[in-house]
Amino acid sequence: MNITNLSPQSSTAQSQKVKLLVFPIDNLNAALHIDIVQKVVSYSTIFGSGLNHYGLVNLGGREITVIDLHKRLFNTPQKLTEEDKKYLLLAVNSINETFGIVIKNTPELYDISLETIRVLPSSYRR
Repeated sequence: MNITNLSPQSSTAQSQKVKLLVFPIDNLNAALHIDIVQKVVSYSTIFGSGLNHYGLVNLGGREITVIDLHKRLFNTPQKLTEEDKKYLLLAVNSINETFGIVIKNTPELYDISLETIRVLPSSYRR
């Protein structure tokens, strides 16, 4: 998400809000700005070696890179059973390329006040 899109334009009487699609990754809540999210779909098979945090899925005749954020953040693959609902959140990155994120639960849409969003220090983001 580009932080410049979040800065207030001018002081207004009411607090400005941003729409975020929020989804859990283990005990962490992650979010994407609604403008970059394309859709959320059910899926069954992702192709990959299992050695890294990404794979491929074929959707609508297109190959899409899929990221397992659980493995990327916690270094262990997300445990998905046959009974679990599995979703693929499709979004667009900064070069307009579609990618997917594996999620177990249906994401929720929130209106978040810009006043509650803080920029992390650059040393933390490395």
